[in-house]
Amino acid sequence: SVAANGGAADKWSTGSIDYDYNDDGGTPAGCADSGDADSLAGQLSLDPSASTITPENGCSSANLSLGSSAAFTEGSVDSITLLSANSSAPLACYWDLTNIALAQKIPAEQALGAYSLNLVLTVTAN
Repeated sequence: SVAANGGAADKWSTGSIDYDYNDDGGTPAGCADSGDADSLAGQLSLDPSASTITPENGCSSANLSLGSSAAFTEGSVDSITLLSANSSAPLACYWDLTNIALAQKIPAEQALGAYSLNLVLTVTAN
């Protein structure tokens, strides 16, 4: 799964100018502030459903499932599953997951700048 490194309160930032990655306010969602604590608009969506799974030589991608399209929404969708495996997935293998589609709603009249948002990838064993 992937989530913002700074949690639900994180934001895209130039260091002095910000906008949100997880606000579903407005129509369409992400175009206005929803009234949460940060007063920022914007929403990031990820769609891993058409991504490419490339297993290492000698392994397969059997029993792996791509995640579905989702948008970050503060307090309800704070992380998005990119890939999962069931108990029959090959052991001692690795896979490259590429071509994950991302879309960001940017608020109207957002100032120009080089914005960044640190994301963290988490692998969980069950």
